Amino acid sequence: MGIVAEAAGIPNIALNLQPPTPTRAFAQAVTGTHPLGGVGNLLAGHTVQAAIDRLLTPAVHDLRRQLGLPRRSVAHARPNRTVLHGFSPLVAPRPADWHPPHQVTGYWWPATAPAWQPPHRLLAFLSAGPPPVDPERLTTTVLAAVIP
Repeated sequence: MGIVAEAAGIPNIALNLQPPTPTRAFAQAVTGTHPLGGVGNLLAGHTVQAAIDRLLTPAVHDLRRQLGLPRRSVAHARPNRTVLHGFSPLVAPRPADWHPPHQVTGYWWPATAPAWQPPHRLLAFLSAGPPPVDPERLTTTVLAAVIP
């Protein structure tokens, strides 16, 4: 956690497996594509970030106090912090509107052997019907579960 590293005087970076940084390029995973397009995606991203910050603020302030650090907002200096995103740029390219220290590095697990082929049963399953995950239905279900 960055706060503990800050207290110890150790440089640190953020590591993300999904893109939580707001952008016009695509929607946040929890919101789905916004009907207003890029501007809506950006606003929704900031809204999600603000909601998460609001949830974390009491714990962050308490930890900073315990470690003898000055009080700061959860989002303090977020745009300038180095953030490495561990997903493929082929899946989600790095958005042009991200700050320079926010980078997409590729997956963080060993590469698949070049000769790898999916098992026949998996190919048969995927070709037997509609896609196993419907993003619109999944978004509706998740939102219904978390929004009273």
